[in-house]
Amino acid sequence: MQIYTQVIDRINKAIKGFNEQLSEKHAIPALGSATDIPFMNISKTPWDQQFWPNKDAKGVYFLFGFKESEPSNPAIYIGKASLGNIGDRLYSHLNPSRNEACYRVNDGAGAPCVIELVASIDLSTRHDSSLAVALEEYLIKELRSSFYLINSVGNKRE
Repeated sequence: MQIYTQVIDRINKAIKGFNEQLSEKHAIPALGSATDIPFMNISKTPWDQQFWPNKDAKGVYFLFGFKESEPSNPAIYIGKASLGNIGDRLYSHLNPSRNEACYRVNDGAGAPCVIELVASIDLSTRHDSSLAVALEEYLIKELRSSFYLINSVGNKRE
């Protein structure tokens, strides 16, 4: 998943910036690399063999992929699970294409995007889950000019 290394590095840099606003006690952990525990390569993994990192937790999750019409350009969806859990949110995104050859979600304009990798940050054990809302918005604002966001909210530049 080399294509997503730059995206992951940029997310981690943004998390570091977010942490500058927090006390050390509430600092958010970095994602690490695409081979670490918080990641699941779903591109060639059948539905019934998937595990989603932090699926029972509240937090922030990421769907890594690309716009189907632009496979060489990485795209990302940044979401939060502050009231429910990460697994429920991932299910709602991925279940519609569970029986297809690949996982697809539509961007805000309705263009199909292929999803290859999921990741998440658990904010329920050491953090107030409402921090997920703030982190999601911060990451969208910080990353929207660097990468194609699949999200429908946050893509407009101010």
